[in-house]
Amino acid sequence: MSRQVRILALAPHKYSGNPAHTPQQCLDDVIRHWDRHLADALALAPDLIVLPEACDRPNSFSLEKRLEYYEYRGDKVRDHLLELALKHHCNIAYSAARLLPDGSYRNSTQFLSRSGKIDGIYDKNHLVPSENTEAGILYGSDAPIINTDFGRVGGVICFDIHYDELREKYMKSRPELLVFSSNHHGGLLQPYWAYCTQAYFIGAVPVEHGYCTILNPVGKLLAESTYRSPYLAFADVDLDYRVMHWDENWPKLLEAQRKYGRELHICEPDGHLGLLMLAYSGDKVTLDEIMTEFGLETWDSYYNRCVKARHDALGII
Repeated sequence: MSRQVRILALAPHKYSGNPAHTPQQCLDDVIRHWDRHLADALALAPDLIVLPEACDRPNSFSLEKRLEYYEYRGDKVRDHLLELALKHHCNIAYSAARLLPDGSYRNSTQFLSRSGKIDGIYDKNHLVPSENTEAGILYGSDAPIINTDFGRVGGVICFDIHYDELREKYMKSRPELLVFSSNHHGGLLQPYWAYCTQAYFIGAVPVEHGYCTILNPVGKLLAESTYRSPYLAFADVDLDYRVMHWDENWPKLLEAQRKYGRELHICEPDGHLGLLMLAYSGDKVTLDEIMTEFGLETWDSYYNRCVKARHDALGII
């Protein structure tokens, strides 16, 4: 059945900070900074808000001053956001430097649930080398699927977007939504990741480095921040969807469209990719029942069938 959720990326100008301030003053400034911008986002009643990479980092601080602030901050910003998530019944993807009990750091996105708990954590796999050698941040090694109350989510942070190793993990695990917290836009890689992983892609990128974006699982841009709303993009999406190739499916889809009318949603991004996405907003049947009724085949099934046909013809084992 249809699983409608509202997803929102929020990425205002970076927090600069005042090096003359005490860690407590800096912490107060950070919380005020995010409370001000989150008020606009929460008014839209989203199911998920995604914040940019290192969202509470004072960017004007020296490394020594920044680490002093991080040690004092601990989990205080995260815990404040957890309270907001609970109060406003909204999930928040909080991306920031995370201090572990052993004293080491990770560049992490923590998925804060509207029940006031932490659903899971993604640690940035592919650091810029100076993050490790100068800032002492350690590399992440996993690509966990985070199970939330609205769907299955994966994390991507900034430089990660350039690496096939991480993308291929998500191609196998098939999250429904990829959260991209970043200080780098990634350009053409954004729709490529959406296409490869067959996941909705939500990018929170501060205006200094680009803009916020939301793409669907066939790479179509659904929303982006604009000059009127430079910090925020949101979209209502259905997480019950199927991706398929038009070949052999198209006549069947037209027949299904005639039967189910406006409740059957066929999204073909531009006519050039050859892939399309199917969703159903009615309550008479399930999407799987429609797939079975009309003999529709997913892109994964068709892709694997084509590969097998080639291997069989060439005698490849």
